[in-house]
Amino acid sequence: MRAVPPQGDAAVAAVDALFAAMKARDCEAMRALVVPGARIYRLGEGGELAIVTDEEFVEGVCKGERVIDELRTEAARVEIRGDLASVWAPYDVRVDGEYHHAGVDAVHLQRGPDRWRVLAISYTTELPAP
Repeated sequence: MRAVPPQGDAAVAAVDALFAAMKARDCEAMRALVVPGARIYRLGEGGELAIVTDEEFVEGVCKGERVIDELRTEAARVEIRGDLASVWAPYDVRVDGEYHHAGVDAVHLQRGPDRWRVLAISYTTELPAP
């Protein structure tokens, strides 16, 4: 496994903070961690693509009634160049404590004066076999 580059831990921590805010449905924390105008891209099985804005993403999570918990299944891979970071990590999702699906997150972040913030998230959804 490659070493995480300098500032890599901070980029991963920003992604972890976003997922913790999602689990807690903390809308304000989510907004603080995402750059206004960010986009979220979901690539489902069969190649279907869904794109939502940052605000649609936040509202969708915060209005939900089920508990969604995303768990990283392997160490994240991090690349950084200047103020741009990319965090790539396989994950599993549990909904109300039960396995729901797996996939890979590819999160792009911008380094600001005080923290990393999410520019875009692209992720796959791989459903379990019936």
